[in-house]
Amino acid sequence: MIDNENKKEELIPIDQVIEDMFSDGYIAWVAREYYYSNYASERERLQMDKENKIRTILGIVFVLSMPVCIILKLLLEILR
Repeated sequence: MIDNENKKEELIPIDQVIEDMFSDGYIAWVAREYYYSNYASERERLQMDKENKIRTILGIVFVLSMPVCIILKLLLEILR
């Protein structure tokens, strides 16, 4: 089993993690997950979970809106 003191020494410094969280793309996502796993308090985890759910819902709505728009366009063309 890993000793907690050794685990703390192996952690990436929080300043670097926070800086990476505000970068773009995959690095920001990984840094956010790292922060969640190693530094976030229970309250921060709940907030981050809520934000993730909102992002997922918005992503699903965005992806589904494209086919719906295409179908509506086709229906309008057929009804003309």
